[in-house]
Amino acid sequence: MKMGLKEQKIMKGFMFDTNIFDELLANKVNLDLLPKNMKYYVTHIQGDEIESMDEVKKEKKAKLFSIFSKFEGEIIPTEANMLGISQFGQCKFGNGVKVPTEAAVWGVSKWGQCKWGGGVKIPTETFVLDVSRLDNEAKLGKGTYFELLQDGNQRHIEDALIGETAIVNNLTLVSNDEAFKNRVKKLGGKTLSFNEFIEMSKTHTKRKLF
Repeated sequence: MKMGLKEQKIMKGFMFDTNIFDELLANKVNLDLLPKNMKYYVTHIQGDEIESMDEVKKEKKAKLFSIFSKFEGEIIPTEANMLGISQFGQCKFGNGVKVPTEAAVWGVSKWGQCKWGGGVKIPTETFVLDVSRLDNEAKLGKGTYFELLQDGNQRHIEDALIGETAIVNNLTLVSNDEAFKNRVKKLGGKTLSFNEFIEMSKTHTKRKLF
């Protein structure tokens, strides 16, 4: 059966959020049975978050590390870096990747920061009184993917680093954090929950995951 365009885009690869390793552990998913024709990715952030778990959860932490170490996904650098969180050699130096406009205007748009075409109807990233509309066609704020995903919340830094990396590299974020997924989707990223990923995986392999 020929794969549709939407499905082909999803098959680019998957970025596993840290909470997905909890799901793999809780559901006793055999990593060897994950579809081999798909590409999986993580950043150093996921491993660091497992490492930072409280000693009270020492046993669970060890089990998660065991799964993480056996996970055959590729570790790719984050698109931005944060002092005290990012690791040298596993991040890119800068504040993140600017969100491109959806159309190009000669003499106004910048190369690499716009898309070539007439544009699509999505919310603008800034709000101008008497110009912008309050019907979801304008957003209050502007910046890089990282900045918009963090939204000024220190608790969102790790998510923002993971989310931006997924969006920029055209990877589908697999996460059970609905708020995080919604922030990624608002910026044009693709997301799946753990259960959605499992169901999708079953359609691409004859082997059972459990």
